[in-house]
Amino acid sequence: MNSPEWLKKWLRWFLGLDIFIHTIEIGIAIYEGAYITAGVIGFTGIVMLLAFWILGEEHTHIHTHPHNHEE
Repeated sequence: MNSPEWLKKWLRWFLGLDIFIHTIEIGIAIYEGAYITAGVIGFTGIVMLLAFWILGEEHTHIHTHPHNHEE
């Protein structure tokens, strides 16, 4: 998919804030006594951190047409 660069930049920036957003959500859930919700948010936050740490910059390019890299 050819997305605009400004959209890609915005998405990277927003995903970088994800851990802070999860921290705020967990704090609010605990304050409200919603411990199960806090646990679910914590779990998804840990999964996001692990994905970021393990996968890092790894990504796959999907080509719908053949390329000749020798030219």
